[in-house]
Amino acid sequence: MKLTSYLIAAVLLLAGQAMAKNKEMPPSFHFKTKSNAKLKHFKAPKVDIAKIKSADQSAELAGAAPAFAAPIGVELTPANSGSWQDLQDDKALWRLKVSSKEALSLNLGITNFYLPEGAKFFFYSEDYSQVRGPFTSYHNNDHNQLWTPVVMGEEAVLEIVVPNAVKDQLRFTVSKINHDYRGFGQRPMQKSGSCNVDVACQERAGWESQIKSVAVISTGGRTFCTGFLVNNTANDQKPLFMTANHCRIDSGSAPSLVAYWNYENTSCREPNSTASGRSGDGKLEEFTSGATFRAGDSRSDFVIVEFNQPIDPEIEVFYAGWNATTADPTSAVAIHHPNTDEKRISFEYDALTTTEYSSNSRGEGTHLRVADWDVGTTEPGSSGSPLFDQDQRVVGQLHGGGAACGNDEPDWYGRISYSWNNGLKEVLDPIGSGELFIDGIGYELEYSVASTSMTYTGLGTNNTIDPGETVTATATLKNLGTKPITDLIFKASVNNPNVQLTNPQTSFIAIPVGGQVDVTLSMKVESAITCGAQFELETVFEYAGKMKKSVANLQVGKAVFISQSVNPGMAIPDDESTGITSMMNVQNSNSALANDIQVMVDIEHTYIGDLLVRLTSPAGTSVILHNKSGEGSEDIIGTYPTTLQSAEDMSAFNNDMLAGDWTLKISDHAGEDIGTLRSWGIKKQTGWACE
Repeated sequence: MKLTSYLIAAVLLLAGQAMAKNKEMPPSFHFKTKSNAKLKHFKAPKVDIAKIKSADQSAELAGAAPAFAAPIGVELTPANSGSWQDLQDDKALWRLKVSSKEALSLNLGITNFYLPEGAKFFFYSEDYSQVRGPFTSYHNNDHNQLWTPVVMGEEAVLEIVVPNAVKDQLRFTVSKINHDYRGFGQRPMQKSGSCNVDVACQERAGWESQIKSVAVISTGGRTFCTGFLVNNTANDQKPLFMTANHCRIDSGSAPSLVAYWNYENTSCREPNSTASGRSGDGKLEEFTSGATFRAGDSRSDFVIVEFNQPIDPEIEVFYAGWNATTADPTSAVAIHHPNTDEKRISFEYDALTTTEYSSNSRGEGTHLRVADWDVGTTEPGSSGSPLFDQDQRVVGQLHGGGAACGNDEPDWYGRISYSWNNGLKEVLDPIGSGELFIDGIGYELEYSVASTSMTYTGLGTNNTIDPGETVTATATLKNLGTKPITDLIFKASVNNPNVQLTNPQTSFIAIPVGGQVDVTLSMKVESAITCGAQFELETVFEYAGKMKKSVANLQVGKAVFISQSVNPGMAIPDDESTGITSMMNVQNSNSALANDIQVMVDIEHTYIGDLLVRLTSPAGTSVILHNKSGEGSEDIIGTYPTTLQSAEDMSAFNNDMLAGDWTLKISDHAGEDIGTLRSWGIKKQTGWACE
């Protein structure tokens, strides 16, 4: 029976950082001679692989996480192993070559770990083709541990560079060399079944984001499972990570948790073909090490941890949404790493049922049962992987089952809805929202058609808009992801043959993280349109192989504004910060919002570089309209934000109610100038009308 990983992660403060693809090479790489012939070499003692493999297989059959490596206990330090040499920039370099005969890969467990400021540690293959690191003082932690990702092959090099001034502060003990006998991240033989569907194949369409939430993990440098990042109700991209309870990550082993991101093939290995059994080309260069235990429960076989550092934005991960309601999914998708192969995807088109684990009876309803996979399967190593419902939200993590290529046996997933009241709610709903389902977030772009406006010189006969007039709409594009957008393609179309878009496509739009861009769409009236007619505007964006659409209804007509104004004729005191205050009561429906208001001002003043003008809404929101700018200029006459540039973003008013008392305050902050507030007012578009 296949089982997923047991995870009860650790309580530690700092143990790891998300590592992106290597950008820095070890100092030794830049030496004129790169020969490693003089490297001191530690050969690990031989281990009885047959004996260890047999024990690991027995443990796996009993429910343990699958193992891929044999641990070799050692005690290697810069004081008793390797060699030092001086560098020209008042730094010292230590290197040591380690090997374990016939190992498929090596990884290290380092204890008594502390790197002083300015020190760097690298772990790499002798030919520098695989470089892990640099690890720096950023990776120091209260547990004084560091667990490395794997380096393929039976030999690897350790390298530390440290400033001489702090060399005596260095602490570094290699306690474990883990000898890979199974093939983590490589394929000495076909490991996963040929019916598995590669996420590089066309079946991935529509699941690209969810695929980025899943990682293959190792624990203690020797066992493996699958896990996934999850969103929380704060939507703050906290690095929360779920897997199966039986993956056995607890407070002692959590410092050794290493997650490998985006371990995928670059091209499709078609299932049930000769290509599906060939070696893949996935890379293990993006990883995160170290986590803190948050919650877990063996009944629904879940555990959730928090990585101790944010995930590097360059890794482009996704924080999966989840569903904690008790409704059974009508279909499901699994994304997983079978036997540490590159990422795969499986489909169940039929409804799932709620049962006990490894049972057809409901009982306490701890699990969701997948009767049999319609496309693909799961295997050892898939344990802890997410199960997504028809709405692309996680409803469970893989506990185990008998499914495999060539059979129709079921799988069981621990239910999110059962875990919810057994420790999961407090972690995934930190703001106490009471939400039972949310969507995922990540390297995504979200946009909406924020507003529409229509301009023309006049209506023709019979209340029509004549040919040659222009209609415009504004689409606001927002980047809610973790990486700047640089090459967005935005398109638009309308379903009315009488309107022709004059700028239907805009390419290579750039949007910073958290930023937004307004795109104005101009539509020329080709044939007369009756005032009041409606039509649809469809907007589409394409980015990184993804496409999203939105449809907005536009109404043809003239914008109608309500206007409120006062004419106080108030003198502005010279060089007095208290200034003057004028209040205006706006009479309007209580349901009208203050979004898109325009503020009309007529201020006579001999030197506006002294003036501060602030508007405050009935809700207490304040926006500075003018902030002592315009040195040497006189008078402020016009409308914010159409003819005058506001000092602050007036969208701060958007969620306030329009009705109530609005206050305009004007103060003078330097001497020898005089002025008067002659009048001011507010106007807002409230609807459409025809003449």
